[in-house]
Amino acid sequence: MDMLVVCRDDSMQVAVNGTGKAPGLAITGVDMGALTSSPKVPPSSGTVGVRHSVDEDGNESVLKVVRYIGETYGIDFGKVGIVKADAPSARESLQDVSPPGGSVKNDDDDDAAGHYGWPELQIGVVREAVVIAEALPDYPTVAQFAFSTLKALYPYLTPSEQAQFYAAAGKALATARRRGDERKVEYWAGRPVLSLEVTPLPHHRLPIEHSITDLEPSVMKSASTVTGRRDPFIYNPRLKAASTTQATIVQHEPVEFVLTLFNPFSFDLEIHNLFLSTTGVAFDCPGVPTSIPAESYRVLRLTGTASEPGSLVVRGIKAQLPGGVVREFLLPMSTDEEDKQAERRKSLQDAEGLRTKYYGLEARLSDKTGKRLSLTEKAKALVKPVTPSFLTCKVVEQQPLLRIRRTTLTHGALMLYNGERSTIRLTLENISTIPVDFLKLGFDDSTISAAQHMLTEGDLSVAEAYETEYDLVHRPVFTWQGTTDQSILPDKKAIVTVTCLGKYG
Repeated sequence: MDMLVVCRDDSMQVAVNGTGKAPGLAITGVDMGALTSSPKVPPSSGTVGVRHSVDEDGNESVLKVVRYIGETYGIDFGKVGIVKADAPSARESLQDVSPPGGSVKNDDDDDAAGHYGWPELQIGVVREAVVIAEALPDYPTVAQFAFSTLKALYPYLTPSEQAQFYAAAGKALATARRRGDERKVEYWAGRPVLSLEVTPLPHHRLPIEHSITDLEPSVMKSASTVTGRRDPFIYNPRLKAASTTQATIVQHEPVEFVLTLFNPFSFDLEIHNLFLSTTGVAFDCPGVPTSIPAESYRVLRLTGTASEPGSLVVRGIKAQLPGGVVREFLLPMSTDEEDKQAERRKSLQDAEGLRTKYYGLEARLSDKTGKRLSLTEKAKALVKPVTPSFLTCKVVEQQPLLRIRRTTLTHGALMLYNGERSTIRLTLENISTIPVDFLKLGFDDSTISAAQHMLTEGDLSVAEAYETEYDLVHRPVFTWQGTTDQSILPDKKAIVTVTCLGKYG
């Protein structure tokens, strides 16, 4: 591309008076030597630096010609937009107002349309376009050209060229910010997040949902102690395990999410702010800055707290690059059928790219937009409108938490003879912020499962079976004679006495 750039003389010649002294800010007769005592500044030679105004007339016309030439070569200089500081990104707003039942738009959809042009020639055109934008000067446009090139042509750029474009864009944004230009660029670094998972709570903090029958006296459960839980049905749908797709978290307790990030560029990608995008109950998750090494993965952990019970839906993340606006990336949970449809749609689009139906300028992506081909239409017909489902967490009300502060056991063990009884004193402490108003102890030992197994086999005689059942019901290893209506205030302690009976085994 050969272009003639007419340089405009934006500098002002300094008028020199008859004595050869610079008048400064149009002030004559001022002796600058009398105002300074520095030996390095000679008398009567003071000057004042003046920043002249930049003539921006005609800049937009020149840039319009540059964009048109770039479009001819297959370069989309508007792939990364420029927005005002107080206006949200156009693409982020599009995701926020997506209609229900519609499919979620991916960043990869634009790349699936194919590539037009000669990448090596396009890179040279981009270099000249950046030089022209710097000569005008229009620094936000310099950043736009550089970031658009990185977003579209990074597979064809060498590591040094990627670093040069990234550094030029950063310097241009810094210069524009110093000159009072508050415009920002859209997110340009592709899709940084690959997966999002919630870390399961530790076992001692996991809330367990109990049945209402657990509030009944232990005497009512003597039959289940003897025979264990038995179901006469081979398959009972009422005894399904809890759903593993919905995690359970507790109000006012921190929960951790694990993100897997990826940087496809040959330089370290700096993310100014990254935080979760959630709906439902209020969720406090402060954003964090991070850096992803070049062409590598990074595992990032974000911690947040739900302030009220209910349902928490994690839509994805929101990321902001230096000098850019916030962009939302959705992470829907796809099913096997949706994955198959996506693979089939991608194969049809790849086959469409191998077919040549247009040549010359008619093969540009902008010209083929209104001329949808048969395979492309067929690929679009495969997409069924579905409502995307996201990671959902069930937030339960704040729960009390007890811990065993101390016991009377020596080295955590107790040795007894068969039939001998002893007592164990447990000191419980309420480490939560809400009081405990119900306390019930449950015990399990190795003798229970062995006795239940012998009863189930049916090899025991009548007398042996009677003795075994009586031993399970009336002579348990651990017993507690306390009442359930006990109250333990926050940061308070309570002593519980448990009786231990010695048995063989």
